[in-house]
Amino acid sequence: MNVAGVFFEHDVPDTTAEQFDLISDVNVKGTFLTCKAFLPAMIAAGSGCIVNIGSTAGLRGGHRRAVYNASKAAVVMFTRCLALDHGPQGVRVNCVCPGLIDTPMADWITSHPDALRAWEDTIPARRIGSVDDIAHAVSWLASEEADYMHGAVMAVDGGDSA
Repeated sequence: MNVAGVFFEHDVPDTTAEQFDLISDVNVKGTFLTCKAFLPAMIAAGSGCIVNIGSTAGLRGGHRRAVYNASKAAVVMFTRCLALDHGPQGVRVNCVCPGLIDTPMADWITSHPDALRAWEDTIPARRIGSVDDIAHAVSWLASEEADYMHGAVMAVDGGDSA
């Protein structure tokens, strides 16, 4: 599993080049460097599985998060390209795109119980996601049961993107 991410709300005119670099370096370059480090051994073995962690933010637009969303969209497309490039060499590459998950990155809403409840009322699952929800998706994608999954992008978001 390849998971790294930083998030903060931002308007592009107020975003510094340093903030842009931070989001890009962690969210995109970190994914690239991790895949680059592990792919040679997987290619040599003729098998392997990479599960990158994107975000539903990489599948749609969002207010006050243009750079973050663009970085997660890059992770999604990077995953798909790696699947095309390395699937024939026995390496499966897929992407899990979490929605809102109860981690410190969600403090912007979890620290406001009324806002969280209001948001939860808008999605089919009626709750915020847990790290276990993401771990189960990653575990399945990494399993033999998912051996036909190449370049898949799996939203794990309680139905928020439905």
